[in-house]
Amino acid sequence: MEAQGRLDEADCDGVPKGVWHDECVFLYAEREARAGNLAEAFAACERTVFGRECSYHLIRIGARAVLDRPLSDAAAIAVAYQGLPRAADAQRLFWKTWFRERMEKDEPVDPTGCPTQDCVEGARQTVLLTLNAFARARGDAFCDGSVPDGRSGKRVLWVEGPETAEWAVEFVDGECARRRGQTRGPKAPQVPPG
Repeated sequence: MEAQGRLDEADCDGVPKGVWHDECVFLYAEREARAGNLAEAFAACERTVFGRECSYHLIRIGARAVLDRPLSDAAAIAVAYQGLPRAADAQRLFWKTWFRERMEKDEPVDPTGCPTQDCVEGARQTVLLTLNAFARARGDAFCDGSVPDGRSGKRVLWVEGPETAEWAVEFVDGECARRRGQTRGPKAPQVPPG
């Protein structure tokens, strides 16, 4: 039915109740979401046993649909995902998807202009995941000042605004202290020998 482009929810009535029926409704919900009928799409998700997963899938579809648009446009779209019964954290998921997948397209993460804390948190998680990947890939060299920046000519994956810089410094300090076997916080007093 999906391949022939005629999937309506009524088409799912012929599928026996259970997983395959719910999968049919899931496909219908996806189609409705892509057509912009979000209320119907999320209502269809609610009629399946995997309503939360279905809702999350639709949120990701929405975020991916506006990857090439400015943050203000994405923010206008994200409002539609408030108050979903099975996805109280829908806004956070939207922004996490939007920032991460934009970065994969070589668009730097920039939390400037984020309208909500969920937006800021989505940017923050993306930056921290990137720094974590640098730390794993670079090993000890990560702590030798080799984090990419605009001055070195290396690719910058995030806009180094005040908020982002704070996250980056906090992560790098903690990661490098861990690599040196140190704990965060003040050093213990040194006892003189003898």
